[in-house]
Amino acid sequence: MQTIAPSLIILLFGGLFLCQTQALDKVSFQPDWFPNGQFAGFFTAQEKALYAEHGLEVQLNTFSFGTEFLDHVANNEAQFGTAEAYILVNAIAEGQPLVALGAVLKKSPAGYLYLKKSGIQTARDNSNKRDGFHAYAKELMPYFLSKAEIDPQSVTPVKVQNDIQMLIRGEIDLLQGYAIDEFLELQRLTTEPAGFITFEALGLPMYSMVIYTSRTFAEENPETIANFMTATGQGWQHALNHPEGATGVYDH
Repeated sequence: MQTIAPSLIILLFGGLFLCQTQALDKVSFQPDWFPNGQFAGFFTAQEKALYAEHGLEVQLNTFSFGTEFLDHVANNEAQFGTAEAYILVNAIAEGQPLVALGAVLKKSPAGYLYLKKSGIQTARDNSNKRDGFHAYAKELMPYFLSKAEIDPQSVTPVKVQNDIQMLIRGEIDLLQGYAIDEFLELQRLTTEPAGFITFEALGLPMYSMVIYTSRTFAEENPETIANFMTATGQGWQHALNHPEGATGVYDH
């Protein structure tokens, strides 16, 4: 019986390991907001090496105000990203070479935060108020107001970032945000009764956190896209099944 020399075994396994390392496709993911629970599935897929198991080395980029996340993906500076459905649809309609791959959330948690002492309960209560909006969303409030038969000129738009204290200090009456993070933060920061109106309740049902890529990348790298989406889906499934572990996975 022939045996293989230990040095040859080391060489064979070393070569195999090297090939596996070199085979990882390097891609990056550009989020459209700051790290929090809405990205738990992506962070979990990274933390649990699910991307690596599917042949990917994924860099999770950071977000800051002023980040042109759509352009980063369109220009292939990042290969994947997330965006609200209305933002992505508008970008594609304006000629951005982007394609949707799937949605993380079937229903959007996006909407407007307010303090109940403002008297706001529906869009009809928004006349003569100051509305805080994020980039890409200035057109949404006029749309909501028109559906409520309110003159958009009666509302003062204020471009904001994510300073919830502006609402608490009374500098604005409404603040665009997510029910799953900003609204919870508002309730933590004040004892004032607070409310939240979703975009869906205002007449705009939509998917949320849509994963997208550039058209060129989609056409040239179907296997990479399939691997990324599969690993991301597994990351979300693990995060949902183990919420106690997912809550802190993005803190480090």
